[in-house]
Amino acid sequence: MTSTTTAAQAYDAVAEIYDRSYGDPKSQTEDRVIFEMLREGRYLQGSVLDVGCGTGILVDEYPYLPITKYIGIDPSAEMLKRAYRKHPDHTFTVGSAEDVPVADCSVDTVVSLYGSFSYCLAPEKAVAEFMRVLRPGGRLFLMICGEPHAKRASYIMNKTGIEVERRLYTEAKLRRLFSRFSAVDVVGFGWALDHIPKSAPAWVFNAVMAVEMGTVGRKSPDLCCYQILTAVKSE
Repeated sequence: MTSTTTAAQAYDAVAEIYDRSYGDPKSQTEDRVIFEMLREGRYLQGSVLDVGCGTGILVDEYPYLPITKYIGIDPSAEMLKRAYRKHPDHTFTVGSAEDVPVADCSVDTVVSLYGSFSYCLAPEKAVAEFMRVLRPGGRLFLMICGEPHAKRASYIMNKTGIEVERRLYTEAKLRRLFSRFSAVDVVGFGWALDHIPKSAPAWVFNAVMAVEMGTVGRKSPDLCCYQILTAVKSE
């Protein structure tokens, strides 16, 4: 598969190897920081829509989520098969950010991790969908690919040689795109981490990540592979 494919086709192709492709110290450090932000920010309460849920990584980390309802959607049927196999008590369904299969004003939080939003080829429509499904006061936690992500060696599509169309963002583009929301905040990560040797011990990745989030990630997020956007739907 060398020509450009859809996100669904691309992730169908890598579904079998996806989970074991991210067990390295860098990926584990990134996972830890993201999940701490979700937990400390109290995003995983009420009803949660997980956009681009993949094989269920969010539920892997929190199998007993303190929420009233969890819905995971993803365009890849093969990724969803693995998610449901691991977590049969949760709801997983085929869907995309541009066409969310849930009712108006029915969720408290929209979460989208590991760059899933970047596969939205009609991002304005996706933002409108988020606005539609969130309750007043509902929140976003989106982990979106910045422009440097195009060359990230650990990105599974770069490792497998699969070309898939996606959108990469700067902080300014994200702020414009989500201008209908309030309390928009953007912080980057994934800059210095990519320059650490894979053989480095876990504590090195942890220390660098902590410094990076408070310096480069806050002051110059466009240098980073990922940008974390948080926002609130106005009452």
